[in-house]
Formats: sequence, C-alpha cells, structure tokens
Amino acid sequence: MGQIGYIVGGGSAVVEKLHFATESMYTSPNNSSSGVAATTGGYGETMGFAMFSTTGYKMSFSNDSWSAWTNPGTDGYRKFLPTKWGHQYVGTGANVTLGWAKYNDTSGALISTFNGLSTVGEENLEMGQDWGYMLGNYNGQQNNMTWKFNYATDAITALGITAQPKGHNGQSSGVCFSAAATIVSARYGY
Repeated sequence: MGQIGYIVGGGSAVVEKLHFATESMYTSPNNSSSGVAATTGGYGETMGFAMFSTTGYKMSFSNDSWSAWTNPGTDGYRKFLPTKWGHQYVGTGANVTLGWAKYNDTSGALISTFNGLSTVGEENLEMGQDWGYMLGNYNGQQNNMTWKFNYATDAITALGITAQPKGHNGQSSGVCFSAAATIVSARYGY
C-alpha cells in the first residue's frame, strides 16, 4: 500500500492507477466508471469514494473491489474534501448549492449534514492536517472565494483577500496538492 494513486474522471471511461515506484499507469480492475464528465472523488486510509454523475461507488484499496455507495445526492460537480480525521466532506445537491455532508471515510456512513456560508459548486478543495481550505469555486461565475474548514468542529470561516489565489479573476474545478513543510524543506532546501 502507499505506492498507488488513482485517477477518476477527466473524460476517461476507466479508473486508472499510477504505480509511484515505477511511474507506470494502468487500468484499475473492476472499475465502475461510466466515463461521465461530472466526476468527483474522496478517500480515507483504506477506501476510496467516487461519484460518477449521480451514481456513488466505494472501492477497497486492498483489492480494487468496487461496491455501491449510498451517495450524498451530489451530482459530481460538488467536490470532496478528505481529512486525516476519519471523515471527509462533500458538497450535496446539484452544482451551486448550500449543503455539505460529513461521511465516515472507512464505511461511507453519513455522520452529519450542514450548510456552507453561501451556495457554491466546482470547489477547489485542499486537505490540511487539522483544517482544510476551499480555494475558489463556481457560484454562477468563477471566483477566488476562500474558506477554511475546521475538522474538529465542522465550522467554516470565510478568509479575506490575502488568503485568496492570485493572478486570475477566478477558478473552479481545479486540483490542489500539498506537502508537509518538513518534507518540502528537506527535499528542496527551503
């Protein structure tokens, strides 16, 4: 484990796996992707979760086996925010809606639902250690609205302009990555 990354969506009709050590890409067996344009996914330590339009699936990383997942009612345009706390968040409803759901990231069981600060969709979500961020979304237009999600309390805070992405008028349906400061420092000498 820990040597594989999964790619869901992007217009492909299959779920693909990237083996990190060999940098080889191959098709995941038993995948349930229908190749629809509106896809989103999240993950925990042992399970992955995906929405293909309005159809939900979960996958066991140990054997790539897929099964149905009672989904949060999202349409694939609302995105997942994984955490390291045993749960994940996903926007509910159709694109540009108010609701959020919190799910157990092992079983996929619903923990709670709550509303965001405003209607959003196509969020750019970034996982952190104790909180996560939304760095832009689509709310009728692409924007750089930035929110902070507190994993311990599920509280959402709107951050000011200094926290917003720079250099463009707005962004949505993006991909965000991060690395621990000690890893970045040791690897790149920052």
